[in-house]
Amino acid sequence: MAERRLTRWDIGLLAGGFGVRMVYGLSTSLFTASDAHQYLTLAHNLATGVGYSLSSHAPYVSSDFRMPGYPVALAIVDWVGAGRLGIVVLNSLLGAAAVLAVLLIARETFGDHYRLRRATGLAVAVYPPLVTYSSLALSENLSIAALSWFCYIAFFQPMPVRRRWHWLLSLLLAGTVVTLSRSEGAVVVIVGALVAGRLRHLPRSFAVVTLLVALIAPLGWAARNDIAVHRVELSDSAYLDSTLLLSFNDGNQDAPLYRRGSAVGMGSSNSARSAYQHSVVAYVRNALEQRATSVIAYKVKSLANFPFIPFVWTRSATSSFSALVQHLTAHDMIQIFWSVILLVQYLLAIIGFAKWWRDRQYRYVAGLLLYPIIAFGLAVPFHAQLRLWFGAAVLLVIPAAEGARTICGARTDARARQAGARSVVGHDPGDGF
Repeated sequence: MAERRLTRWDIGLLAGGFGVRMVYGLSTSLFTASDAHQYLTLAHNLATGVGYSLSSHAPYVSSDFRMPGYPVALAIVDWVGAGRLGIVVLNSLLGAAAVLAVLLIARETFGDHYRLRRATGLAVAVYPPLVTYSSLALSENLSIAALSWFCYIAFFQPMPVRRRWHWLLSLLLAGTVVTLSRSEGAVVVIVGALVAGRLRHLPRSFAVVTLLVALIAPLGWAARNDIAVHRVELSDSAYLDSTLLLSFNDGNQDAPLYRRGSAVGMGSSNSARSAYQHSVVAYVRNALEQRATSVIAYKVKSLANFPFIPFVWTRSATSSFSALVQHLTAHDMIQIFWSVILLVQYLLAIIGFAKWWRDRQYRYVAGLLLYPIIAFGLAVPFHAQLRLWFGAAVLLVIPAAEGARTICGARTDARARQAGARSVVGHDPGDGF
């Protein structure tokens, strides 16, 4: 039976993960461009009491262009006047929270295999994408932590025998933060509640209650949007349309139509949004009719690179491989190296999932594949943005550890069999007489 309390190693990993993020965040410049600027603007407007708006001056028009979870957290930092240091501390704490969730999942998964648990925790504590996000004012800091906790609570946390409402309350809290951190979080929470209820063999009435709990946050935010911006939706349709557009214009964020989507999301009327949507649909239809081959080629390339740091040779498809290699920079080499590490991680994860499937550990498979499947599924119609995959990559560290254990165990068994065979061959039956 796995030890229920945190060990000194666990506490050390949490402290180390927090410390690494603080050092990195304070030693680099805070990223405040593009999306980050919008999160900071929303946070400042909330902190100063003018509402949830992307406007930089009056009139402050209400917005639903970004989900409110991370801006609310940033608003607290803004309100107390903590500045850049406060943002780095917030991001580092959220990163440490993600490490803790992974440690708890590893505890339930690996039991008393303490070395494997520590190795998994260490890998997540120093996982480069998570560490580098400590200096980025982006919602992934919150969404990855919330997603990890939702995964743990829904699929791995031991179910109390009597007070099951404790588990339900924890699921509500984690699911709410997941939903309000990124718009795809609502899909994760609702599907996760359905699958967890089935795999945990919950009574039908309790499973229904679990699903209703998962719907509270999405319905609540949609109701707010209906009142504030007169649209029943989780996220501004202009944001979704502009993201869809990137899949059909080779990811060109400088295109006028894409930039128009950002402008529409700053507070334009619903008629402007409808006109923009028609323009995007017309562009997509024309792209499919006029250059379907190039659109499909770009989409295939995007999906192939989606789970990785983009390889440098995808940036210049017209260059020969030898010419491209001659112009590789140190940054390019680091990207290639990390992509190879990710490839090894994914291959080990496949082995780990196969092992769990053979052992009928379906909860483990579903819990850790839920978000990767949804993220990849959303990347098919929409732009395959790498940020969407970071949460999946972190969760896949756990099945990768299981895959590594499976390989090591198979090698140990093979050596044991070889040693046994040699002892049989070298044994003289007459020695015992």
